[in-house]
Amino acid sequence: MTKSFLIFSCLALLPLLGCGDKGGAASHDAAPNLACTDGETQEEACGMGTRMRTCEGESWGEWGECSDAAQNYIWVSGDYGQKCALRGDGKALCWIDQVLRETPDDVFVSLSNGEDAACGIKTDGTLRCWGYLIDTEAWRDFGAPTGSFSQIDVWRRGQQRVGCGILSDTSSLSCWDDDGNELDGPLAAPSGSFLDVSLEEDLACAVASDGNVICWGDSQLIAPPAVQATKVSISDGRSCALDSSGIAHCWRLLEGGYEFSLPNIAFEDVDLSGFALRVRQRAGAGCARTPSGTIQCFDEYGLLGPPEPGPLLQFSGQCGVLENGQIRCWGADPLCASIAPGVESANACGLCGELPYQPSETCACGGTFTCDATNGLSCADGNETHETATQLTPTDDTVDEFTTVTNQLDAYTNDWYQVRVEDALTGIMEPSFELSVPDGYSADLCIFYIEDSEDSQQGCSSLSPTIEFMGKSVGACCATATSGMTAIEDLIETSLGDTTNWTFMSVQYRGGPPTCANYTLRYRF
Repeated sequence: MTKSFLIFSCLALLPLLGCGDKGGAASHDAAPNLACTDGETQEEACGMGTRMRTCEGESWGEWGECSDAAQNYIWVSGDYGQKCALRGDGKALCWIDQVLRETPDDVFVSLSNGEDAACGIKTDGTLRCWGYLIDTEAWRDFGAPTGSFSQIDVWRRGQQRVGCGILSDTSSLSCWDDDGNELDGPLAAPSGSFLDVSLEEDLACAVASDGNVICWGDSQLIAPPAVQATKVSISDGRSCALDSSGIAHCWRLLEGGYEFSLPNIAFEDVDLSGFALRVRQRAGAGCARTPSGTIQCFDEYGLLGPPEPGPLLQFSGQCGVLENGQIRCWGADPLCASIAPGVESANACGLCGELPYQPSETCACGGTFTCDATNGLSCADGNETHETATQLTPTDDTVDEFTTVTNQLDAYTNDWYQVRVEDALTGIMEPSFELSVPDGYSADLCIFYIEDSEDSQQGCSSLSPTIEFMGKSVGACCATATSGMTAIEDLIETSLGDTTNWTFMSVQYRGGPPTCANYTLRYRF
């Protein structure tokens, strides 16, 4: 659900996007070489771009090459598989898996894209909305309300495409279905005047003109934080709002126990849609842009570090527009490979964005960096997968004391351990685990069990990432240890590990300085 704002800037007047076939402009060379004034320049269209020539003396010189097809984007809107962008001439491009989709021929100043739905604000402020038939590249128009809009957000709701937007003249909200009719029921637009709106399938939030955040669509919604906001973004039942100082305040929309703020950085834009960072994809994660154009990503535990795409003029999800008009994306999610055709973005691990280290570089604690499908990078030291997990001394549920394991924590550490646990007391195991890391570091504690039959595989899944184990994706990450604090996971009230089993434990790096440090893992059953 990527929002679209009405903006005019000199970028909107950039020439057309560059053509791909430079030989396709031959017909222009046959134009008469008319007299001119020395130093005068002339520009003309070629294919999908433009080219220039300069007067030399009293005659025109040769035409230059078409402008680069990877430049002159002014807007990008990315959600999940589909992404859309605006070229410098205001024409929309949409694509999925680097395959271009057909788009309307209107000129837009901004657009919004959500799954298979898209809407653009035209130069007069009116809307053109369209959607793609599922699993095809064919598109059709869907309805839009009349009037001039300053900002919109669209999403696909079942088989319908829905949208919400702010009218330019009254700042009131309009929310519509794919016939262009006003929505009724829980998702009907509230009355009042508004500054910002964000939409997903069955939920919406908006910033009222007095700065209060209003959310609707479900009777069980958690009340937003009491902040004077300027912007809001929602995705997958999560929301973040920026207050008047640019501080991000985030909360779950439908369940409690999750609210945090980032008090030390002022942002001017925030977006939760389509988020993936090269370290981990996390619940409550998002990215925000500072006034200088830098991007900072975060989750409920704090900052995850910048994805380093360079200063951005505008961003959405995990893609943004650089100052030179190029699109750059970041993250370890396969969707981020869905860049516009012609944009080179894959790094040495086949993912988007810059890597802080290169494969084969030496890790601070020894070993070498290798590419990893989950994290982008892994510091390979011999036990980074469950198949190569370090074997620990067998134990049973009569042992009351903790067993302690100390190992080195390096950038992109992914250490695995396995221990044989005997059920000596017949089904009354009380497993407990602790992970401690030094100041400045954070790491996930992940645990799961396999009973002897191998028919029962269980893991704790308080955190959203899944781990590939025995050919299955298992939600196994339980807790996060950060900045000298211990993560403790007691599984007494669960059925995990109640019988004789193999217990697997994994310590997975989340963040910290590029130096070598020690972590401590303790466990008992």
